[in-house]
Amino acid sequence: MQVAKMSGVEKAAVLLLCLGEEAAASVFEELSDTEVRMISRCMRSINYVPVNAVKEIMVEFQSMQKQYAGLFVKGGEFIKAAIEASPDKERVTKL
Repeated sequence: MQVAKMSGVEKAAVLLLCLGEEAAASVFEELSDTEVRMISRCMRSINYVPVNAVKEIMVEFQSMQKQYAGLFVKGGEFIKAAIEASPDKERVTKL
């Protein structure tokens, strides 16, 4: 398995397999149905990933993560949840 020849979808499939079901499920929640289908098709075809390929993909992911570091939020959902978490339900209704 040559990582340099792998598509982004194939690398994402390997990465999600390495991260586990719970992490994959969280990522899938943020993707479109088409993206989930593309990645899951690749995941189905993978039976073995050499350790050197795993390491290379993880290093690439970490590098990209640093390069594009930041905070992605859904501000509307965040503030709604934060306000609704208040024990003062009357205030929640007013806000």
